[in-house]
Amino acid sequence: MRIRSAYSVNKKLFFVVLMIVSLGTIILTMSAFGEDGGKVHRR
Repeated sequence: MRIRSAYSVNKKLFFVVLMIVSLGTIILTMSAFGEDGGKVHRR
């Protein structure tokens, strides 16, 4: 039972990390496009 609970916790953690990464990417992309218009890779 211990292995099963650890597996479910790992799955939840992976899902949370995936959501955070996708949200961060969307926010970064939107802010970059809002500031630069199209020049995302130029600093």
